[in-house]
Amino acid sequence: MKYHSLLTSNPGVNSLPINPCQLLDFNLLKLAAGEKHSANSGEREILAVILGGKAAFEINGQRFEKVGGRPNVFAGKPHSVYIPAGAEYTIQAEGGVEIALPSAASDKDGIQPYMISPDRVVEGIWGAANFKRYFKQILTTASQPDLPARRLIVGETLTPSGNWSTYPPHKHQVDNLPREAYHEEMYY
Repeated sequence: MKYHSLLTSNPGVNSLPINPCQLLDFNLLKLAAGEKHSANSGEREILAVILGGKAAFEINGQRFEKVGGRPNVFAGKPHSVYIPAGAEYTIQAEGGVEIALPSAASDKDGIQPYMISPDRVVEGIWGAANFKRYFKQILTTASQPDLPARRLIVGETLTPSGNWSTYPPHKHQVDNLPREAYHEEMYY
């Protein structure tokens, strides 16, 4: 099974050529000023994380304007918008914008769309020495317990060159709590 894929960075929606995950998926959306992307989330919940730029969102008739603002992932905390399963949505670029679209299989359970502003994102440092890394928890049960999501846990991790990002070595292949929990991880 292949666990590493190169993702294109072309205008529009960029999808993984090979996805070994059963629950998770990832798309990259690149839009020029004024361009729109419309879709239905189907049976997936999506967290639209603004990597750089600004956009407006309309999700099932609810609008979120001027979302974003950082020029790139190294320039502060992100803005994000939660798109529930079964939602019709449109994203319109306000200037050029790059948006990560991680998603997970989800029930259509009445969760409403919402925006996560940078002040809700928790930052910190994990590890030390050659396994030190900087994290931004965007949507987690630990840092944002009041924000509903069915299966998504989303964050950004900045790892200095040469350092380990997931130390100590571990796996998530079986449910054997509290030692191990089954879930999938993706890194972009």
